Amino acid sequence: MMKEEMSEKYVCMGSGPVFNQIYAECKVCQSNSRNKPSKAKSYRWFQAEYPRHRGHLDIMMYDEIRILVLVDAFSNYLWAWKLKAKSTKSVIECLNGIFMQHSFQYIVVNNEPTLNSTELVNWLNRKRISNIVTTKLNSPIYHSESNGLVERHIGILRRKMDKFKSISSNINECFVSGVAVINALKKRAQRFYALGFRKPRPHEETRYQLVNK
Repeated sequence: MMKEEMSEKYVCMGSGPVFNQIYAECKVCQSNSRNKPSKAKSYRWFQAEYPRHRGHLDIMMYDEIRILVLVDAFSNYLWAWKLKAKSTKSVIECLNGIFMQHSFQYIVVNNEPTLNSTELVNWLNRKRISNIVTTKLNSPIYHSESNGLVERHIGILRRKMDKFKSISSNINECFVSGVAVINALKKRAQRFYALGFRKPRPHEETRYQLVNK
């Protein structure tokens, strides 16, 4: 944040190393850093090889509104829903439409109780589309790094909503606009819907490779 604010206000050649040194020596900066070392055991997830191979799920709060966030690990495509209540029933209502259209082979969650209920586990295990069994994987002891993909996207969504909130006081508009802008970045939608991709083998209907143009 310090480097971003300074770069927006001033132009100073060769300032990068100076900023980095100040940041590294600042105890307050390090104690509040989002990148501080985790005390939790880190886990490196297997690489997502195709759209809907692995999804990351979490719940965020924004202006006292609970928002369910799902991110596709292959494309970084994002979905977000306002939860009626912090309950398994509400989570399932949100996910049902997506799972009917696009099955995920794995779903990763952290230790959020709502996302670890027996009801949700059973529901996920019953969702079998195109012979792909949806499975829930628990992250290690909770830390933002444990489910880092969705945590990063929650941060991005929060910042986008803050930006739109400065233009409109309508939270629904900020919410919808924030998600739309994120999915328009870095070809997320094209990657998720396999636009510009081709199937490498006829029998692997859900696996894609990027077509070099």
